[in-house]
Amino acid sequence: MTPLRYLVLTAILVTSGWAQAPASLPAAFEVASVRPNLSGLSSSGTNADNGYWIATNVTAISLIRMAFDRENFQIEGVPGWAESERFDIRGKIPVGEAFNFGRLQAMLQALLVDRLQLKFHHETRQQQVDALTLAKSGIKAKKSDPDEKQSSQNNFAGRTAETNRYASLISDLADTLQPGLGRIVRDETGLTDRYDLHLKWAPNPDQNSDLPSLPTALEDQLGLKLVSKKGPVDIIVVERYEHPSDN
Repeated sequence: MTPLRYLVLTAILVTSGWAQAPASLPAAFEVASVRPNLSGLSSSGTNADNGYWIATNVTAISLIRMAFDRENFQIEGVPGWAESERFDIRGKIPVGEAFNFGRLQAMLQALLVDRLQLKFHHETRQQQVDALTLAKSGIKAKKSDPDEKQSSQNNFAGRTAETNRYASLISDLADTLQPGLGRIVRDETGLTDRYDLHLKWAPNPDQNSDLPSLPTALEDQLGLKLVSKKGPVDIIVVERYEHPSDN
């Protein structure tokens, strides 16, 4: 996502409660470029390669999602251009950096503050949430082999939605379901083992699909149940967000 001046300041990281890092490590890319992507394509992607974190054709709101591990429905106040205009980001990871998702979040927060002038605050609101619980049948998924590596394949396009997760926690499945449901999904199963989770459903059962709805699929295929209730949800309210400064 000019060399950064390390403007994300400890206060922002501490008050946000996300990606706090040891003071000895700079919470920013060593150098970063942000350039408009005018390809007109809808696909986007990110990867870490040869000491750089690279994002291609991403929207400005997606950077907030990644930086704070939030969904669109947890972010308010972004300007219209942040959801439509797309950018390419290339950030150099400091030499010797122990790079992981937490460090990436800290670096992206730095980038947003320095280059897009992000200012925000948090609000906790009572909203509708879904709890993922055990159905009466109990869990139907197979426990993963101890040596199995975690991976996932998702397809949420068209009339069929499908996720295949290997060596996965139930909480990972809950996170996967959140964007489609448009609300927080919390794992309340109490299960701590890893499972191979295979789930297939109709995102819109009214479209003459032979597949079940998500709640039915969860219960029949995995032995899980969605329970709707009210709960606290953290909302990021954006106060300022500007077009990226020139490189």
